[in-house]
Amino acid sequence: MDTPKLRIAFLIEHDTIEKWQYEMISNLENSFHSKIISIIKLNTTKVIRPSITQFFKKKFWYQHFIQIDQKIFNPIPNAFEPISFDNSIEYEIIEISLEELLPKRISNKQLELIKKIKIDVLIDLTLKNRDLSSLNITKYGIWNLSHSTRANINSNFAGIFETLLKEDSITSFLTVKNSKNQEKIIFQSKSFVDALSISNTRNSHFWKTSLFISRKLEDLYYERGDIMEQLNDQYSKHLIQNTKSLPRLFYLFTYSVSTFIKLITKQLMKRIELSQWILLFKFSENFLEDSYNDFIRINPPKDRIWADPFTLKKGGKFFVFIEEMLIAQNKGYISVLEIDQDGNYTLPVKIIENDYHMSYPFLFEDNDHLYMIPETGSNKTIELYKCVDFPYKWEFQKVLLEGEKAVDTTVFKHNEKYWIFTNKKEMVGASAHEELFLYYTDDVIDKKWIAHPKNPIVSDVSCARSAGNIFVKDNKIYRPAQNCIKRYGYGLKIQEIIVLNENEYEEKNIDSIYPNWSNDLLGTHTINHKDGLTVIDALIQRSKF
Repeated sequence: MDTPKLRIAFLIEHDTIEKWQYEMISNLENSFHSKIISIIKLNTTKVIRPSITQFFKKKFWYQHFIQIDQKIFNPIPNAFEPISFDNSIEYEIIEISLEELLPKRISNKQLELIKKIKIDVLIDLTLKNRDLSSLNITKYGIWNLSHSTRANINSNFAGIFETLLKEDSITSFLTVKNSKNQEKIIFQSKSFVDALSISNTRNSHFWKTSLFISRKLEDLYYERGDIMEQLNDQYSKHLIQNTKSLPRLFYLFTYSVSTFIKLITKQLMKRIELSQWILLFKFSENFLEDSYNDFIRINPPKDRIWADPFTLKKGGKFFVFIEEMLIAQNKGYISVLEIDQDGNYTLPVKIIENDYHMSYPFLFEDNDHLYMIPETGSNKTIELYKCVDFPYKWEFQKVLLEGEKAVDTTVFKHNEKYWIFTNKKEMVGASAHEELFLYYTDDVIDKKWIAHPKNPIVSDVSCARSAGNIFVKDNKIYRPAQNCIKRYGYGLKIQEIIVLNENEYEEKNIDSIYPNWSNDLLGTHTINHKDGLTVIDALIQRSKF
């Protein structure tokens, strides 16, 4: 017998919804786990008329600043594009005034009308987290998205605090409230804060959060039961800060001035300096305890970058496989160079190139054959290559996964299974740096990959994206991760994997690597160690002349 779909209703406040909400509803309409049965539309009688006093309110100035920022940076696709709600849709629309929906004012007739449609989950798209729990109109609670840790701040201003106050990330929550007025956080995520644009910060953030509800409804579809009992205590409301108002206009003024200066300076510096990825290496056994000041630099010519180093020892020689990219072409390919223990190295030799970008040449051995899974996200594929004449000749074998923008795929063998870690961009407009997905299989080459039930296993801009080989040290498993809180490729984190099996995944941070060992450094985003050789990359600022 097929499991019945979850019965979903939405609470809306206007005749239009934002595009990120529209896409979320469309995804649910096409899902196997949920069925939209009703829209509850609030009719509000409040009319806001223009007044001279609005010029003295912070809200007025913040609204106009966001609009100007939006026009300057023009993030595409625009998550906040208004979409008219289609009145020709098949599911039932219940119109009710806000006053009537209040627990003490709703009539028995209206209450019975809502209860009659048997709602499993009511999703509040008004983003105001109204207290409707006592109405007892749902089986699995009222779900609400919060786009900031600041409570009582309208979602139209989510990201304002984080950007103006130069915070590392912006945190979002999906909460559920049951009939007993108990509220818990089902899911939480950390997103990138663009220091130069509030609109860019908000746009990427809202596109990512549009995926949360569908993911957790899929979990509920399989698990059912008391959702409040299934939630861990770690999702606590103490994470929410009770904020009563927007930041002082002083912060908006200083941010505007400093951002203008940064943008002008950035354009001027582009004329005389370039940002370039370089390689660094050192022969040592205790690579996590090394000082990166001691590493030998390999600086490429100024017309290209060398990044994403993976090392392999063969025949007593050390080889480093890298992404090489001519800056003018902005399309990477895979190259290899040789390093010896005296610090000598050869120039890279191109070994794999396609008409789309390639990077992150992950290497693994299986049945005495050497394989590579380079990053080919721009082609929406995960591809497999086999070495037929080491190290220069490689042949394309097959597409392991297609139709999705997946980047920096990393394979790790553990307990007789292959665990495939990859970062995916599941929604256009979202970032590929912020969520990590896990698959497992008995045969990474010839068998289907099984998606882990906890996907995404990491939803955090500071530690989601892969940064090199997963390794074992002192019987502990470690995963290098990129820290993208300031920019893509800003720094590295070493995450210890605590639990790794078919049902659970857990990791914790045990170390961080920041680009602070030299004044010309801007970032570092790949580290690998094997057979006594450590290789990393670094983003430097150098003169064009």
